[in-house]
Amino acid sequence: MFLNVLVYTVQLNNREDKLTFERIYLDYRESMFRAAMRILKNEQDAEDAVHQAFLSLVRHTAKLKKAPEDSLYAFLVTIAQNKALDIIRSRAFYDSNAELEKLTTMGSDLSEKSAFSIALAGLNPAYREVLILRYVYGYSSKEAAEIMGIRADALRKLAERAKKQLRDKLEAKEDTV
Repeated sequence: MFLNVLVYTVQLNNREDKLTFERIYLDYRESMFRAAMRILKNEQDAEDAVHQAFLSLVRHTAKLKKAPEDSLYAFLVTIAQNKALDIIRSRAFYDSNAELEKLTTMGSDLSEKSAFSIALAGLNPAYREVLILRYVYGYSSKEAAEIMGIRADALRKLAERAKKQLRDKLEAKEDTV
């Protein structure tokens, strides 16, 4: 644990800031981890989210020591949640790009599943993201909306439009065959 704190505090110049950051780390690390864990459901990813949160917080130690205790807790947990959501977003982005790369290297004799994947890859990125979050990763509308940073009702409309565009692309593909 001491080594973890040392990694962050080595960037700080004065002793008071180091002590403040150590206190924040010791008092809030576990709460931040639990918040990230609720989103990621994986210990290593949650640890990464908390680590990224503390790396970004170290630059703001002077502001953190002036914050009231109750708002500090909410702020730190929110930072951890946002870092967890960033991990999910980057994973979805890389997964969809990897799928797209696989599709571009395939031959012309594609199966029905591949036609679906090609149509999905050709969607507007926001449409693709909502479909992947909802139907590949299995997130609820509320969770997917939180990940994408939009309201749940906006996500439902986005998903509706995404499904329509995907359906249209698949029907167009059938017409050309």
